[in-house]
Amino acid sequence: FQPFSVNVKSTLGAGDTFKAGAIYALNKGMSDSELVQFAAATAGIACESYPIAYNPPTLDRIMKLIKPE
Repeated sequence: FQPFSVNVKSTLGAGDTFKAGAIYALNKGMSDSELVQFAAATAGIACESYPIAYNPPTLDRIMKLIKPE
């Protein structure tokens, strides 16, 4: 699994966001590898914004990080 390249502004909340992404992925029935990829992308998107409370990761941004156009 190749790490995502993101423009980090803050890592505050990245761990909690990773956990939230993992829970979402579990709920959607993703495989183990898909779960890790989705959770990592969720945390990566969270790291691109500060403060995270005003710009939380969206599904659209997460999916664009996983599968860029």
